[in-house]
Amino acid sequence: MTSHLGLPTATPVGDAYTPPLKKTSVSSTSPPQIPEFQHDEVESAGPAPTPPSSTVDTSTRAEADSPPPARVPAARPHPTAPAPRPAKGREERPGATTVRASAPASGEQLFVSTAPSGRAGSWTSPRWWLSSLSGGRIPPESRRRARLRALNEQITIPLGEHHRTAVLSLKGGVGKTTTAVGVGSVLASLRESRVIAVDGNPDRGTLGDRVRRTTDLTVRDLNRSVHEIQRYTRMRAFTSVNDSRLNILASGTATAGHDQYDADSYKVTADLLENYYDLVLTDCGTGLRHSAMSSILELAHQAIIVLEPAVDAALSASSTLDLLQELGHEDLAGGAIVVISGVNSSTRRAVNLDEMVHHFKSRGHGVVQVPFDDHLDAGGIFEWDALHAATQEAYMEVGALLVRRLTEG
Repeated sequence: MTSHLGLPTATPVGDAYTPPLKKTSVSSTSPPQIPEFQHDEVESAGPAPTPPSSTVDTSTRAEADSPPPARVPAARPHPTAPAPRPAKGREERPGATTVRASAPASGEQLFVSTAPSGRAGSWTSPRWWLSSLSGGRIPPESRRRARLRALNEQITIPLGEHHRTAVLSLKGGVGKTTTAVGVGSVLASLRESRVIAVDGNPDRGTLGDRVRRTTDLTVRDLNRSVHEIQRYTRMRAFTSVNDSRLNILASGTATAGHDQYDADSYKVTADLLENYYDLVLTDCGTGLRHSAMSSILELAHQAIIVLEPAVDAALSASSTLDLLQELGHEDLAGGAIVVISGVNSSTRRAVNLDEMVHHFKSRGHGVVQVPFDDHLDAGGIFEWDALHAATQEAYMEVGALLVRRLTEG
């Protein structure tokens, strides 16, 4: 079978699962005073400086030198000549492009070699020899293709346990739901496991609007029918599935004074989903002190904080980390993955993006910038094939970082 992203995968089998992984406490220090994210008035309005190498910035990453994998659209290919062999007597050590994040307490890098066989197109790469022997009829592997291959390898690392991830933001309209669907789509398409995104909003959330609904049933209906569900086929009646194999469990609107979705309700949902899914991403509401959020945070193994590249959104995201610590979830705060959604040249001029990235890298586990995308801006049904290549790669970055974090936890 071939994955939706054009990479090999297999169909999950069986309904077996293992008990949820116990959360491991991550040491946390007092949060630093939030910096000024706004540019000084005397600063030029020209393009922002290039982010440091530790920043995962997909909005300005160079595009492919040769056609990318199937179903991952890329910019028009530009043929690149193979790198020359080193002169006789000089030995060139094979290099590997490395993307690093600000080193956490353990000092480990976020991403390792993106080209295990040597630089893409270099004379050390087997693909280069194939290209040379074929007279150029077989093109050398592009750097982007090598990077996508490396991300795929990280995303598909076996986990062996059931994991829950909370996707958070105190500010609405910053791309939180879109991030949950985007990252969930990557994981569902590439991994040999079942993945579901759940709308954990106590009111009516918008997660169900991002998929072509095949059922009107919601998470509240699921909870009322929990004792009737004994098989995965019955469970599937409550979810809709997108073209990346991501299951989506929508929320509903509670009637006045009845059917409230609270802490106990989410625990019922979580216990049931553990029987049938390996990875659960919960699209949370904006109120971290709501009853349902207490259970969501208590059961979560990982947190993803989403913001847009704006000063107020950055302040809100920093407050989210503060509140997680205040509520006793230092492990989630210290290991949080921060996603800056909707980055473009205009926002780079409007805010001090480098300072914003540096601030959140110092407080969490990593930062990924997702570029502005017309398809996401429309706010309708999420379709992977409609995304720009850089946006697809950004969500793969988040997915790889999430899996790495879960394996470490």
